[in-house]
Amino acid sequence: MKFRLDKYYSDLVISDGTLCIAYLATTRLGALRSTYAGAEVFWPDGSRDMIRASGNPRTWSIPDWSTCHEIRFPCDRGEFRLSYANGLPGWHSADQPARELDWLVIKPKAAGELSWPGSNVSMEGVGYVDRVRLRRPLSRIGFRRLEWGRVHAGEAALVFCSLALRDKEPWQRAAWWPPDQSEPLIFNRFETARDTGGMSVRTVPESADATMRITAERLLHRGPVIGVAPAPRVRDRALTRLLAGRLEDDRWIGRARSISGPASETGWAVHEVVSSPDSPKVSRV
Repeated sequence: MKFRLDKYYSDLVISDGTLCIAYLATTRLGALRSTYAGAEVFWPDGSRDMIRASGNPRTWSIPDWSTCHEIRFPCDRGEFRLSYANGLPGWHSADQPARELDWLVIKPKAAGELSWPGSNVSMEGVGYVDRVRLRRPLSRIGFRRLEWGRVHAGEAALVFCSLALRDKEPWQRAAWWPPDQSEPLIFNRFETARDTGGMSVRTVPESADATMRITAERLLHRGPVIGVAPAPRVRDRALTRLLAGRLEDDRWIGRARSISGPASETGWAVHEVVSSPDSPKVSRV
């Protein structure tokens, strides 16, 4: 039975640490088509707002990021809108971890603006957008573990991803945009190290400019992946569980800075670990 998943992930961090994560995805399984959209806003005090799209999903438009730079959908009492300036140009790895999967970084870093009926004012910040397309369900390609993150510190940006499938060695890529450079430096390996003060991300071979330090981490979510995507309908949630299997998600936000840069060059990092129940767990200090 033919399967397709086309999913957009977008986020925006406000200067006070408020984080918005928005999703828009379409899943096709044979003749069955399911589209969902939604967002979550994580406030610095630990509270959270969940925003679910309303109305007929067939009226929602999938963004064409070559001409459009926003995710927009109807919700209770109005419209959710997350829009971006041009920012850094997109990046697509020359190779992918599996022939059934395609990962595209649409916006490594861009200024953005968020508005929806639940907010009193528009909020401005810095964000990230990517797109994942799957031609087989995760449960069919031997998914074991994903570690992903994006770091913005001053004018620099770092995106890193490690994906483990079946018994293969993890596929790793780190893309580093130094200040005032629109084309990234690409690394096939990176290492994460944790201690009582936080987490460091170091590219291999080591480049001092690409070594980032993440501190003051705040846990956003820990539990089943099904609790992350704010799909409003039981059918959409059931289809997600069927195709992805039982997956656990840990997600954080933290303060970020470049190890070699001046102390004033700080920003924010968003990172997560998704794993199957049989995969090794990641401990956090």
